[in-house]
Amino acid sequence: MKITSIYVSTPINGRSEKTRQAKMEAAGKRMEELRSMLAKEYPEARVIVPFDIVPPKDDITEAVALGRCITALLECDTVAFDFEWQKSRGCRVEYETALMYEKTRIFKISGFKAK
Repeated sequence: MKITSIYVSTPINGRSEKTRQAKMEAAGKRMEELRSMLAKEYPEARVIVPFDIVPPKDDITEAVALGRCITALLECDTVAFDFEWQKSRGCRVEYETALMYEKTRIFKISGFKAK
């Protein structure tokens, strides 16, 4: 199967940083690292990260943000899961959705560094 679009599932609120701003900054950096790694491995695929869907400056609830992310995930054929995704409630919901909708799932990304 050809991979044409990849949604990246990475912890945001479940990160270890202490403040919301620090979490958002760290998550944004991580998303761009993952986008770059996936773009190299799957150059023909469009890579979508959560901040493409819900910019960090948006003042919405976690439930609304997750709903938007699930919608984006469903529009992709593949979901890539970041290191320690199991520790994040949002990532676990995204995993169950990907499983239920039989999306291709990636757990190891070339150049992957655990963070």
